[in-house]
Amino acid sequence: VVGEPNAALAARRRLLALRPTDAGERLALARALVAAGALSEATAVLRALVANAPALADAACELAALRA
Repeated sequence: VVGEPNAALAARRRLLALRPTDAGERLALARALVAAGALSEATAVLRALVANAPALADAACELAALRA
């Protein structure tokens, strides 16, 4: 939901519940968490993604950006 980070975050959580192993959905959740200001949770999601889906370069880039 554009312009409503908390609504977008809730939507991402619902989608992830339907596809709990989908790395793309986890990345989208991390991005929604960043938009909502939940940086520590976003960092945790991204760390798990980097560990479990190392081929997903976007996750590593997003994690590096949060650390900067």
